[in-house]
Amino acid sequence: RRYELIFFEVALRAVLDLERFFAHQGLVFADPWADRRLTEFVLAIPQDQVNRPSENKRLARRAMDGVMPEPARQKIGKIYLTALSQYGLRTGARDTINQLITSPEIAARGYVDAGLLPELYAAAQDGRYPGGFLESLALEVWLRRHWR
Repeated sequence: RRYELIFFEVALRAVLDLERFFAHQGLVFADPWADRRLTEFVLAIPQDQVNRPSENKRLARRAMDGVMPEPARQKIGKIYLTALSQYGLRTGARDTINQLITSPEIAARGYVDAGLLPELYAAAQDGRYPGGFLESLALEVWLRRHWR
């Protein structure tokens, strides 16, 4: 059953699609959980060392003991930053965002159309969540910090 879950055909196809998409953008898709060595290791050890009904991701949590902060290591659910992002887009980060989308480095390098950024920002402020906008801002910050 573990083998079937790891090599689930739909998931494998999704990964292949992501690899192609990233390659088309000149990037490499990397999923540390999909590393062959990790998969072979997980398949080779007893199931109760990987997970237990009351301890999801047991092995990973044990491996991170003393490495990760304890609250993060023991966190059971996922954290979604959508609400925080939307707050920042609507109110808290207006000045910063306007500075980032004015003469953006990402446009100068040909990654995005500078004319679309104000439109995407307006959509985000209206509560719509335009795909790629936050990623564009993140890349802009990164380029300004590391490539100027």
